[in-house]
Amino acid sequence: MISAVSNITSMTAGTININAGTAISNLPAVNSTALLNILEKFNNNYKVLINGKVFQTQLPVNAEKGDEILAKVLQQYPFTLALDKFDNLLNAESGALILLLDKLQLSKSVLSEKILRYVIANKKSLTKSKLEKLINYVEKAGIDFDESQIVLLINLIWDNSNEGFKDVANSYHKIFDMSFEKLSSEIFESLLRLNRLNLPQEIYLKINEAMIFDYENEAHQFNLVSVGDKSDEFLSLARTIESEIEKNILIESSIQELEVIQSLMIKYILQKSIYNKYNIYPEFVVVKFRSRLELINYKFEKSTASKDDTYRIFINPDQGRFENTAIQAMMNSSKLFGVVNTTMANFSRIEDYMCKLNTRIFEEINIDSYLTVTVDETKEMMFDSLSRSKSLNKLA
Repeated sequence: MISAVSNITSMTAGTININAGTAISNLPAVNSTALLNILEKFNNNYKVLINGKVFQTQLPVNAEKGDEILAKVLQQYPFTLALDKFDNLLNAESGALILLLDKLQLSKSVLSEKILRYVIANKKSLTKSKLEKLINYVEKAGIDFDESQIVLLINLIWDNSNEGFKDVANSYHKIFDMSFEKLSSEIFESLLRLNRLNLPQEIYLKINEAMIFDYENEAHQFNLVSVGDKSDEFLSLARTIESEIEKNILIESSIQELEVIQSLMIKYILQKSIYNKYNIYPEFVVVKFRSRLELINYKFEKSTASKDDTYRIFINPDQGRFENTAIQAMMNSSKLFGVVNTTMANFSRIEDYMCKLNTRIFEEINIDSYLTVTVDETKEMMFDSLSRSKSLNKLA
């Protein structure tokens, strides 16, 4: 028997209103957590079981029969549930997250808690079947996942049906068998090996255009291709390599190394195409400085907490020169706020760089830059993107 029929007065990405009728006395308390059991799906409607009562409603997420979803009760009349309002728990003690895992009868491990945090931070529904599949996959995949990989997996799994998970997992494993940071490192090492070979000049020109940011060459400093998405340039470089190989003038060792970088560039293009779909933009740049090439990895994401186009930026400088150093920043069309966390040994020279960089950013691209330096003496510095520095909130 249907004890309540939904009259949807509003349904956002994560909130539903239900006319609870006579069931009001049996509804969960405000701010409590309710478990929705999906009994049946028909057209765009669902029969769901909540606290022993059956409701007919629409849902702002794609659910399937048998799914269990946690929701936060915002109010009792109209009966309002939110599927994406658990972010207040991200800064709470881990016990609060353990309780959520317990309600869904999921394993209570460090990995489960970590994945749950990412799901909440990315405004996804707490659906048991999807969480269970993700946790099991990460445990058994044999891959050292970084944050971007896990966030991408979350988007892929939540956007696909449970039946489609196997296809998602198989494709993912082929494309993301290494993290983007590892991939960029492999490309960089291949680039260094190519520089020691005697290859046609056309290949070196294409490599310079696609990857090298020459810090000391003013004419080359605004080669934005080298600091942005390199997919088109890598396709062009791959065609040039193929053309040179077909001429049959290269020695076998050169061909082998060119084929290595070709396969890495293809993996780069595939990874980028999927990351970009979900507004995740990992990238790398090879900087030429005093005849030395340095690899810098960075990532930016579109912020969901701001009304305008604001981006969060994370940069890992060359660890050989700046060990235990990382940068977090937020930028929009007029301002850049950021914090450089480093060790006391690096503090003075980085502070000097930041003063010059703030001035140059304003002069070159007319953006007010407020990059500051802080000291963290811990040996291993882990920067949790779920909790940023207070200074970064000025743009949010």
